[in-house]
Amino acid sequence: MVKSKNEITINEICQRFIATVKQPDGSFRLDDSARAHTLIAGGIRFHLLSIDEIFTAVVCLSQTMSAIGLRGAVITEDHFHLWGWCAEIILSPEHVQQKNDAAAARLNRQLFEAIFSIIFMDRTLIRRFTTRLKPSEFFAANIVFRGIHVLRYLTFPLLEILLKMRNAQSVSPDGTVIQSFAVLTSAGKQRVYKNGTRCNSQGDLLTLTRQSASTSSLTDAIDRLEAHFNVFDGRRLQDQLYEWRNATVHADPESIGIYATTLNISILFALDAIRDRYTNIQHSVMKDIERRSVATQTRAYYYPPLV
Repeated sequence: MVKSKNEITINEICQRFIATVKQPDGSFRLDDSARAHTLIAGGIRFHLLSIDEIFTAVVCLSQTMSAIGLRGAVITEDHFHLWGWCAEIILSPEHVQQKNDAAAARLNRQLFEAIFSIIFMDRTLIRRFTTRLKPSEFFAANIVFRGIHVLRYLTFPLLEILLKMRNAQSVSPDGTVIQSFAVLTSAGKQRVYKNGTRCNSQGDLLTLTRQSASTSSLTDAIDRLEAHFNVFDGRRLQDQLYEWRNATVHADPESIGIYATTLNISILFALDAIRDRYTNIQHSVMKDIERRSVATQTRAYYYPPLV
């Protein structure tokens, strides 16, 4: 697949960032020299990118975030700008999910809203957390302060819903198989799901998606993510998902990179679902952003981010 100039630039900048931030001892250093190799510093503006270019940014920023592994997440302003723009697209009134699965679509939107709200909540409350707060502010400040840990219980349910919506012809929202299918396991054997059985394995749902994906951009993005994470433990992405989810269940305090990467995978699926309408939604959101610059704000917004 031919890459656009922006896609090539995004990849090159991110690879330079990784080379700069990684240290010989396996740690990372996020200093001015590294920040000079961010997408924002390189002139990339997410609201001007095509959907395929956004896919490239999602993949490349997943790579920069886990430059030294998922236990040492490297999060920069690039990630907040990417998430902010994707939030505007996904939560736009123009972004209507499948009408035949309203309940799942509603829960999908609610989880996205909760996740993005945690990411973009007013961080000034954190700076005041150790000072005297008004009684009405205390609980909000506590949520902000602990919000990153709440994400562990939101990102995987979000991905599961999106995978089931993507494979709605085979699996119902509650995991009941409505059309028999088989997936290839890491051992090279077929795992068969028959009508009436249940499939709640995100790994198997991702495998099913990869076997039936119709858009090369989605499969290419998943393949690139798998190649990146394969370096760490040599397993397929769908097999790694099981371990990632297990880490969240056991409250691994160092797995921020896992939550963020799972969110990025979810974003890929959410955007791919509206691929044919992305440009129209993009233009609508950009007009809304332009109106904000001259009007009094009546609601919160995600892009450009204030963090």
